[in-house]
Amino acid sequence: MVLELAQYFASEIDLNDMKRDIVFALWSGEELGLLGSKAFVEHYKDELREKVLIIDAVFNFDMVGRLRDKLFMQAVGSSQRWPKLLEIAGARHGVALSAQIDPYLPTDSTSFYLAEIPTLNFFTGSHE
Repeated sequence: MVLELAQYFASEIDLNDMKRDIVFALWSGEELGLLGSKAFVEHYKDELREKVLIIDAVFNFDMVGRLRDKLFMQAVGSSQRWPKLLEIAGARHGVALSAQIDPYLPTDSTSFYLAEIPTLNFFTGSHE
C-alpha cells in the first residue's frame, strides 16, 4: 500500500503544486513494542523538528488489503479536522467508512499520537 501510494505521487501528481512534502516511511518492530516508530519519533523530537521536518499528520496503513464492506478509519479523535474530511472523502469516492475515535491503538500511529501529532490509521479488518 505504501509503495503504491509513493508510486502514485511520484508519477501522477505535479509535485510543484503541492503545499507540503510527503515522506513515505516504513517501520519494523511493531509487534515488539512499536520499536521502529518510537525510535523515529524520539529522533524527530530530539533533532529533526527544529532543523528540517515539521510533521503535520501521519497516515498509518496497517493490515490493509482485505477490504470487504468498509474501511475502518482509526484514531479519528487525534484531530478535530478528521471527521469532516472523512465524511467528504467517503462520499466523494463511494467508500463506506467506519470512524473509530480512540487514538490509542496497538500500531505505529500511537507513537506519533503520543508526540501530539495527528494520526489516521487505515485498517480493513482482522483475519485469520
